[in-house]
Amino acid sequence: MKRIALGALATIFAAGSANAAMLDNTPWYVSLGGDLTWITDTDIESGAAGTVEFEIGGGANLAAGYKIANIDGTLTGIRTELELGYHSAEVDNANGSLKFGTIMANLYYDIPTSLGFTPFIGAGVGAARLYLSRDAGIGNTDDDANSFAYQGVAGVSYTPEAMPTTDLFISYRYLGIYQPEFGNIELESVHTNSVEVGLRYHF
Repeated sequence: MKRIALGALATIFAAGSANAAMLDNTPWYVSLGGDLTWITDTDIESGAAGTVEFEIGGGANLAAGYKIANIDGTLTGIRTELELGYHSAEVDNANGSLKFGTIMANLYYDIPTSLGFTPFIGAGVGAARLYLSRDAGIGNTDDDANSFAYQGVAGVSYTPEAMPTTDLFISYRYLGIYQPEFGNIELESVHTNSVEVGLRYHF
């Protein structure tokens, strides 16, 4: 039994090494992920008084990226990425909803291991376009807002032996949107927490 277990671990490590070697020749990638999103209660900064509460929402992120190479052509663990996202959540105890799209420039670092799994961390900055329906119950006179956005991401990916150019990943994402203004109403910064699953295809 011990030999079988050791053999299985050796197979996983060998597959991970072989897949990593193949990925060294494929610096470009695209990724697609879907998530559940929790928006924290957001206070109204000016124009009214109160707090906006949200139900659990969700969304998706689509990205294209490039893994940076060393002078000798081998790939580092650093990735640059351009990402588009779309998310929405219903306003609690109201008919309205908050929807927002983002465009983000991200920088990631893949932490090398010999386990077949690759932890990664990343951060990004960009812009958000928000829509808050006027029936959300806060008295906003405008539906739309544009604001600065920033995020941090941490997760782990796995490259199946049968799909050596594809990474499966799960990650946690924090996204902040700085004080959006909807006409006469300004909110404090919007803070979201998401759990995302997805795939990354290298080419």
